[in-house]
Amino acid sequence: MKKNVKKYLAIAAALVCVLGAFALGRWMGLRQERDSFREKRTAICTMGMEYTLESFQSFLDTGDEADYWEGARWLDRFLFAYQELYYGEKDGVVYTYMPRYANLQKLLYSQPEACQAHMEEILKALETQKKDLTGLNAYGMVEEICGEIESTLP
Repeated sequence: MKKNVKKYLAIAAALVCVLGAFALGRWMGLRQERDSFREKRTAICTMGMEYTLESFQSFLDTGDEADYWEGARWLDRFLFAYQELYYGEKDGVVYTYMPRYANLQKLLYSQPEACQAHMEEILKALETQKKDLTGLNAYGMVEEICGEIESTLP
């Protein structure tokens, strides 16, 4: 009888070890996937912001409408990646200022003439955001710019 108990305990211990090793491996794999996802999204955010700034600056320099629309499209890419990364709560900080950028995005497409007139202010706000992707420094600037643009509309 004691041999059977020892045999079952050995099998149970081996099974627990195998399941523990599997769970640990799965957990490490998921953690690595999450880190890889964050790295990719951070790269897309950075690239999107850089190309947005580059396109809008080129628009200011040349006045070419294609640069304006390219900048608006890159801002879309930035906002999509940014929302996947930072929207919600992270480290006790609630990031809820995406609606301000969504409002700016809407104005870029619906009121291009008004936005083009405020392009220098838009660039300044986006450059501030680029310095600290998770920071709230540009929040007030974007809100103010949107208010100025909306006040000029009929």
